[in-house]
Amino acid sequence: MSEHLGRSKEDYETLVVKEISKLPNNTQSIENIIKILEDLEENINITIEEHSVTLLQIQFLCYLISYDLENAKFFWARITNEKKQNQTLQEIHKILFVLWSGQQNAAFQLIAQVNSNVNNKSISSLLHMLHSAVFQKILKEITLNYANLSIKEFQNLLALNEQDTFKTIQKLNWKTDEQQFVYPDAKYLMDKEKFKQINEEQIDQITKLVSFLDSLQ
Repeated sequence: MSEHLGRSKEDYETLVVKEISKLPNNTQSIENIIKILEDLEENINITIEEHSVTLLQIQFLCYLISYDLENAKFFWARITNEKKQNQTLQEIHKILFVLWSGQQNAAFQLIAQVNSNVNNKSISSLLHMLHSAVFQKILKEITLNYANLSIKEFQNLLALNEQDTFKTIQKLNWKTDEQQFVYPDAKYLMDKEKFKQINEEQIDQITKLVSFLDSLQ
């Protein structure tokens, strides 16, 4: 039986906001948010059709942050056609599509685009966490799959410009050689504070790029 049984819809929404306020320091909050929103439907018979668009956006993003792409795909399928017309939900679905397709580095610009169009602090906080989750996953895959790779390939995998590529390698404390190869070291991934700093800097750079591109239109 759920610990939230007997609460009202408003109680659930308050719990969600409370959990989001703990981010990004408490990543357990992502799992808590998913559980709260799933309980909302299961225990007090509030169907997904009755969820506000904001709650739908929050739950959708939490699935992506958790890299639970199966549930994210199923969740999108259950959203009503009317609410699927919401621009932010459509943009989050595009992020799901590129992640599902294995085009993880394409997600960064999409995340920045969504973030530039939203005014909701909770959604913005979750988008920052999603960027971090994608960034970490790519770095982990690089670490697992490469003894070394060219700096150019590293740059392409993380969708970085040249300057940020070298900054990132330096902050990761990964070695390079004269042939322009980089040598991944998994130890750095355990340093959460430095990792967080890299993520925040990349979010800022991509957001600025999207704003610049928008100004040219």
